[in-house]
Amino acid sequence: MVFDLALLARLPELITRLEQQLNQMQGPTPTQDQILRTHEAAALLSIGEAELLALARSGQIPCWRLGNGWRYSRRQLMEAFYARARTNLRADDQAAD
Repeated sequence: MVFDLALLARLPELITRLEQQLNQMQGPTPTQDQILRTHEAAALLSIGEAELLALARSGQIPCWRLGNGWRYSRRQLMEAFYARARTNLRADDQAAD
């Protein structure tokens, strides 16, 4: 496995900057959660609608059916996204050891 040593050396700095930016973001409080439609949730996650629907159908993201469509809690999507990112980072760290 080949690693870019310059990038690896900057990784702690990049993670710190990312954490600072996340802490500065002002999202809705749990009582002000936004309910999103598929196109809005896909845009939030920067993925295509087809990919989002596949994740929804497989149960990999929090959502529910409403009529003929799907609805997504913005707060739950972001929590699931960050949880998955943390898991991936830990797995990468363990693989590097």
